Amino acid sequence: MEQLYVEGKPFACVDYKAVVVAAVGGLAFGGAAAAKAYKMWKAKKKGSKGGDNLPIYDARTLKRMGEDAFHNFPASFEKSILSQKPMFRANGRSEYLQQGTINGKEGVFHITTDKGGKIMRHRAFIPKSDWARYSKRWKLPSIENVAN
Repeated sequence: MEQLYVEGKPFACVDYKAVVVAAVGGLAFGGAAAAKAYKMWKAKKKGSKGGDNLPIYDARTLKRMGEDAFHNFPASFEKSILSQKPMFRANGRSEYLQQGTINGKEGVFHITTDKGGKIMRHRAFIPKSDWARYSKRWKLPSIENVAN
């Protein structure tokens, strides 16, 4: 496997398969997104020492997290969101929803994991003002039926 370097440091972490897969699969991204991915990996690795078995991010999720604040909410929120009762999709994915706020904006945190719950396929914060459209498009419950 070709070694991936981020900020001059080797970045081929066995416990962070999403980035390795991204690099090997030709989906590697550089610059600010790669640096952000490295920082997120370090934070997630540090946080996992307490035994939290949180899903790892896939390459697309990492890319989106580097694009805007609504996809890059703090990783520390994940444990609470993932403790909610999931919705199960026909394709085996699990979707977790929890109401909350980012920078004073109310909305819903939305995380999707693969069938085994080991890979995070999507994470986003959807503002309350957009929830009706988003929930209709993705067949999710109304905001009144999302846990606080």
